[in-house]
Amino acid sequence: MKRAHLATALAACLAVTAPALADDTDPRQAEARTLVKRFVGTVKPLLTSTIQEQGPVAAIEICAEQAPALADQLSEETGWSVRRVSLKP
Repeated sequence: MKRAHLATALAACLAVTAPALADDTDPRQAEARTLVKRFVGTVKPLLTSTIQEQGPVAAIEICAEQAPALADQLSEETGWSVRRVSLKP
């Protein structure tokens, strides 16, 4: 009897969590992730090399000016709105 309850509970848990484990079914999510990887792949090496060569103060210019320009360029190329988002209330 305990095994039947355990099996039922396990099946219910798997049924609830299976969609979360599935691959992206929405192609827009996959495209958005691709754009994020492209943006980060461009900005991160630029930021890292600037920090190593000129220090963290120089990196502020990358974040303040060059990253938004790259986001605008990516937005124009793809038709997506690429921008920085904050989760602050």
